Amino acid sequence: MFLSLSCFTGSAAVVAVEFWGRVIGNSGMPWFHPGKRIKGYFTYEPGVASGHQTSSQFNFFWETPEDGGRYWNTSYSFTVYNNWSMDGSNLRDGLMLTFSYPYGYGVFSLMSSNLGLFPNGMTPPTIPALEQFDAGRGFQVTVDTVQPYLTMGATIDRIFVVPNPGLPLIHAIERTQAGVSFRFRRNHRSVT
Repeated sequence: MFLSLSCFTGSAAVVAVEFWGRVIGNSGMPWFHPGKRIKGYFTYEPGVASGHQTSSQFNFFWETPEDGGRYWNTSYSFTVYNNWSMDGSNLRDGLMLTFSYPYGYGVFSLMSSNLGLFPNGMTPPTIPALEQFDAGRGFQVTVDTVQPYLTMGATIDRIFVVPNPGLPLIHAIERTQAGVSFRFRRNHRSVT
């Protein structure tokens, strides 16, 4: 059994969210084959206007467990949508994180037809249940260091808010034939 854990310690004022997804398609990225799992988490400050979220510690993380690819950020843009229309007709509420990583940029988004989800356009005190986001649950990364650009798309299939982000956050438990491993975040390093 292989048990993989990582911990994130943040202030009590932030909200911590863990998410899981599955690759549904890609454009020329053989290492992101359909069905492959992605997982990650992010922390954010609630009750503020949309904009840049920064931290002295890593506040956004995503990885592809199968190949060990891990990406950490200390800043990203958090946008909250209230009665927003993508095509001029269907209104949506939702949220979107846009971020960069060493090879390009990415987007994490959750969209809903429930127009009462984010009524004031501020970052929410918590993230609603995944079922509320019936108009799109996506994760996308683009590699912009090569031509033409390569893009991977995934659908988010699990999300939950960590109850007390002031305590260490256990992120992603896995098993393999190798045994049990614990990964901790301490001073911007992974400790196994």
